Amino acid sequence: MDKEANKKLDQQIESYLRLLSGFYLNPAATKTLEYLIRRYKIHVHNVDAAVTCALPYHSTPEFVKLVQLCVLENTFFYFLKGVKETGAAPPRDRLVQRCLRDMAFFSFVADTAATAASQKVRTPNPIPVPNGTQRSRFDTNPTRRPPHFLPSDAAAIRGSHHAATD
Repeated sequence: MDKEANKKLDQQIESYLRLLSGFYLNPAATKTLEYLIRRYKIHVHNVDAAVTCALPYHSTPEFVKLVQLCVLENTFFYFLKGVKETGAAPPRDRLVQRCLRDMAFFSFVADTAATAASQKVRTPNPIPVPNGTQRSRFDTNPTRRPPHFLPSDAAAIRGSHHAATD
């Protein structure tokens, strides 16, 4: 693909990930992330968009797995390299401190939130279930954990739409 086609594809992927953010823990969303990782290598070429999609879920194991898979160098999320190494979710206060110290990161987060709000991106309303916990109205099986979207081997993620830039 030429650079123009790659740029258009990147915009489409980023737009889709923005919409997917509200459904990040949903099993169907997990499947689409698997596809995007395997087919388009979003964990290499669209790291900012992929991590931004999952950022509201920073305390979940699914977020940690995505961060561990992503190539964080030269992104706004390079400071998460510790998460990649330790496998521990970043605490909220660490993200707040990052926003306070790094105005570029704060602007990035604020712009992302503003874009999501202007496009009327919203999360599904949680519904109460008998045991007192909350779950998404789109989660039809509350006992089923979402499948892990990390490929089991590097061969599963080969192939790239960024052939012109590789």
